[in-house]
Amino acid sequence: MLLKEIQPKINGKQSVLQFKGYNANAVIDDGEMRDMYNLSSDKYPVLSQRAPRNIIDMPVQHPRDIIVKNNVPYIIDRYEVDGEIRTFIKYSKGGTDYQKRINNIMPKTMVAHNNKICIWPDKVYLDITDNTVKHMDASVRATATIKPGSIYLVGADLSEFSVGDAVEISGCKKQPGNNTVIVIKSIEGSTITTYENSFRMPSDDVTKESYVEEEVKLAREIPDLDYVMESNNRLWGCRSEDNTIYASKLGDPLNWNYFQSLANDSYALEVGSDGEFTGCAAYPTHLIFFKEHHMHKVFGSMPSQYQLYSTECFGIRKGSDKSAVIVNGVLYYHSLTGVMAYDGGTYPVMISEAFGDYQFKSAVGGSNGKKYYISMLNESENKYNIFTYDILRRLWHKEDETKVTAFANVNNELIYIADGNIWTTTGKRPEDDIKWFAVFGPFDEFVENMKSYKKINMRLDMQPGAQLKISTQSSNGEWEPIYECETERGKTLSVPIIPNRQAKFAIKIEGIGRTDIESLTRYYRGRSDRP
Repeated sequence: MLLKEIQPKINGKQSVLQFKGYNANAVIDDGEMRDMYNLSSDKYPVLSQRAPRNIIDMPVQHPRDIIVKNNVPYIIDRYEVDGEIRTFIKYSKGGTDYQKRINNIMPKTMVAHNNKICIWPDKVYLDITDNTVKHMDASVRATATIKPGSIYLVGADLSEFSVGDAVEISGCKKQPGNNTVIVIKSIEGSTITTYENSFRMPSDDVTKESYVEEEVKLAREIPDLDYVMESNNRLWGCRSEDNTIYASKLGDPLNWNYFQSLANDSYALEVGSDGEFTGCAAYPTHLIFFKEHHMHKVFGSMPSQYQLYSTECFGIRKGSDKSAVIVNGVLYYHSLTGVMAYDGGTYPVMISEAFGDYQFKSAVGGSNGKKYYISMLNESENKYNIFTYDILRRLWHKEDETKVTAFANVNNELIYIADGNIWTTTGKRPEDDIKWFAVFGPFDEFVENMKSYKKINMRLDMQPGAQLKISTQSSNGEWEPIYECETERGKTLSVPIIPNRQAKFAIKIEGIGRTDIESLTRYYRGRSDRP
């Protein structure tokens, strides 16, 4: 007689002791989370929440952008005054609050150079030594008496010009050859002395000592730049309108037209690639000017040595220029395909495979030296998310839905602008009511036959007042709460599950307040797939 084959039962357990981070792909590792909210790698391998955030008390009303120089934040603040929208640059120094009104055009690009905070598109700068706002460019129009080595501009105020400026002369009709660029050697009253034989007399009559031109313009021009940065005591920028990279005179952000075949010359170079510039970054060994599909790298220490190398690759996505951040010699930025890391080699590599099929745009980045923070718009869900990338552990975590407009680092403390306030990412005051969740699975345990889950064990530490809720998701996709508790400090929870035959099984753990989860163990029993 044939006996019925007995199907062996499989009793097993699977433990998660390392909580690895965010992964939205179809197949993920045990310990990775398919979705999460307000979690962090700060206590890795323990699952924990992000650090508290606090509003920083600064004399601003509606901040828009921020830059830090000598550990002093300089903030663009824009709001309504007496029915009129006004824009200011605000800062505090030596116990005194300052605000200086600037142009209302937005957005702003700020870059620090020596004792100046230079601002585009306004083309003004804040002199941080005397707390005054001045124009970067300068021009005058006047009747001019021209000599071979000087020009006298009748009644002109030349106070905005300086010795060493390269200025352009235009409007000369009697001698069009004098429509040229000169370098100022000295200024006395309304007279500028330049190099000998800089000007020519009409018809090149060398016997004439001077002549008069009417309505001459003298100008120190500043280019309209889309993106600007500082490197090696120069300002660098790029402009899509003429597809050109520019550099200021060495040590002088006010001169961009200084060409004397010297080491301190200005610099300009047109690139050959198609498309608009999308950002720039000062890498330690070279400069990078981005387009969405190109990196243009400038090597060298002076104009005569500058060399341009172009690489076709995924560059900064348009609108994500503020995502470019250098941390420990690696440049992180957001591209059309995801977040990239560039270590100075030929090509950047993508590090955001964990985002799965989600696409993002309008990214803004920052760093505290240990993590790369990036806030960007999820195009699929039409909402912003803050993600952090743990540089040492190479783990991603998703925080909340805050839209950040600017990050800045002050003494390795990362601050940011959001919701009309300035925040710190490492607040000193507790944020006990923080909401969070983590989604694990679906798990299959690699058991071919159908199985049932018996229970879940969790080792955790809950702070006073913290709340915890555990739900499971079966094949119908609905989340079913199976356990709730409050303030079970330092205990191991044993959570029973009603057995059912299911091929896959997912867990959602959510809470309010501070809870550290040290381990998560699921117990299961394999069963025959026969009825």
